[in-house]
Amino acid sequence: SGWALNSPSPFAMKLIITGDDYGYCPRRNQGLSTAARHGILTSISLLVNGTAAAQVAEFSQQHPHVSIGLHLNLTEGVPLASPDAIPSLLHDGVFHGKQGFFDALRAGKVEEKEVEIEVTAQLDRFAALVGHPAKHLDGHNHIQVMPLVAQVLANVLPHHSVRTIRIPTLFHHEDVEQLSPFLQNIVAHAPAVSSLFHFHQTQCTKFFCFFHFFSLVLLQGQASIGAGTHDHYRSVLGICAHGSEHESCHAIGAAGKVSGSRCFFL
Repeated sequence: SGWALNSPSPFAMKLIITGDDYGYCPRRNQGLSTAARHGILTSISLLVNGTAAAQVAEFSQQHPHVSIGLHLNLTEGVPLASPDAIPSLLHDGVFHGKQGFFDALRAGKVEEKEVEIEVTAQLDRFAALVGHPAKHLDGHNHIQVMPLVAQVLANVLPHHSVRTIRIPTLFHHEDVEQLSPFLQNIVAHAPAVSSLFHFHQTQCTKFFCFFHFFSLVLLQGQASIGAGTHDHYRSVLGICAHGSEHESCHAIGAAGKVSGSRCFFL
């Protein structure tokens, strides 16, 4: 879902504004529901192992125009697969945490088959909660661009009808040196994994805007719920036609009032 952007180009870009982390907790769900009601969000991504994930059924009924995808999580909380089946992903029965997971990846301690088991369990839970397969996928802490995880996803997603994945390739206004070392590492993996997903016929976002850059949108006099229209986002970001390319950006929610919100151009 999204807004086709007008441009002199014969190709249209689509603006997608996505709220990550739906299901994390009731308060976050409420914020994302508010953004959807005001027309700010065009999609959400569901954290299926979150404590409030089941509320997505009500969200889907109330906001049928909002696309729902999977926010793949291998870093936080409890798994959906049996702990005995995925020991390399866990510490005392829960995921390692953001730093712990990336440390384990670098040390070669994460088993690819175990990642596949948990990914499949989360995709299956998504379908059970929402009533249909995920329309798109992104990753908690950008795990989807790490090579081992990306390889699993490239093999698994076509079997679950997931056609689109978010890849954090920098938006053309951003400077990689402004990013934290963690995000610089994430961005460095984007070109290779984009090629991998394209080879497996999974569509990728072409460009991506991180939180600190897109927050400029909120500093341009449009910092209240309902005020920030897609025309305003375009004007602040200087979006223009780039052939058939797609753009994606990752941002704060409406005026900072919607915890967990992200924005994209596809």
